[in-house]
Amino acid sequence: MSRPVFTLTEAAALVSTSRSTLRRRLDQGDFPDAYRDPKGVWKIPLTSLLAAGLHPVQGAVQNLSTDTAQHVHDIAQPEQVGLKNRVIELENALSIERAHRTAAEQVAAAERHRAQTAEMALRMLEQGPSAPAPAFSAPVATPPPEPRSGFWRRIFKT
Repeated sequence: MSRPVFTLTEAAALVSTSRSTLRRRLDQGDFPDAYRDPKGVWKIPLTSLLAAGLHPVQGAVQNLSTDTAQHVHDIAQPEQVGLKNRVIELENALSIERAHRTAAEQVAAAERHRAQTAEMALRMLEQGPSAPAPAFSAPVATPPPEPRSGFWRRIFKT
């Protein structure tokens, strides 16, 4: 059984909204599964309409072709719509949990790197210095430099 797919005009009639509203929502990305057929006509799956919070109205199903109306009638039953909404909620929750898992894996990788760096620093400290450090020595007093010009030699008479 194939999933029902509608043109913008059919979808607008199905959910009792204007075609321009659906086009605007399509441009905003509310129907990620929508696609263009080979003729360039936009096709929106019923599941995308339901996921976007648009539900078929009672009288709209009768205006569609018999094959499409049967699919919509099967899915549009109140309990099935509730189940579809629950599936969408669970898929959203799953996406959130996957994002949490990815974030936790990134934190774990950063902590693992930090631990490896700390272990390497500890090993370096345990090995001790590779060359002995120079001992501290008091500064040695150096004599003043010799005067370079004749003027200074006459003054100091050296």
